[in-house]
Amino acid sequence: MNLQDEATLQDIRAVLNEFQLGYTERDLDALDDFVELFAPGVEVEVIGTGGVVPGDEEWCAGREMVQELIANDWEYWGDVVIDVDDARIRVVGDVAWVSAPGTVTDFIKPAENCEDFFDYAIGIMQATSMPVEERMYEIMRQGMLTLAEARKGESYIWPFRFTAVLVREKRLWRFYQVQFSFPTTHFPHVRFTGVETEDFEGFEDEE
Repeated sequence: MNLQDEATLQDIRAVLNEFQLGYTERDLDALDDFVELFAPGVEVEVIGTGGVVPGDEEWCAGREMVQELIANDWEYWGDVVIDVDDARIRVVGDVAWVSAPGTVTDFIKPAENCEDFFDYAIGIMQATSMPVEERMYEIMRQGMLTLAEARKGESYIWPFRFTAVLVREKRLWRFYQVQFSFPTTHFPHVRFTGVETEDFEGFEDEE
């Protein structure tokens, strides 16, 4: 690896460190400056762990939506730590792609967790668009999951995968795409049953 390659990697890692610093400090007054790490206009895209389809509040395009997502993360998400030192960085010309492991940590008392579940259950019970049987299944499933996780203690440490694409413009590296994703080792949390896919252009039923 030549000196130019090493310098490029250092520049990209410096941007990753700035990203991490923003999530560490969570200073909403500095959010306008923070989003300067991202490409301007509608080209930039950030996909959060809850993003299912483009246009969701956690599948954002454009700086305005991205800024709203980050503000929500800083206010309500746990402590985010990205392993910047061990990030895998690949560069071709003025384009770089990055992958790194990370964790988000939160402390939730069992009573608080149960209260949140009750609020969720009330919302499901009132969701008259869902069949009654489906509502019952959802409440039971989420209730058992809540109890199972609460028994493990108040410290919740969730591993995630951080991936990103950066582009160099006028000697500055900026994010064009960022994604946070949780690993899934069991059934994914979201599943299409056929009804939900009617609005998806290009979806074809297997039957």
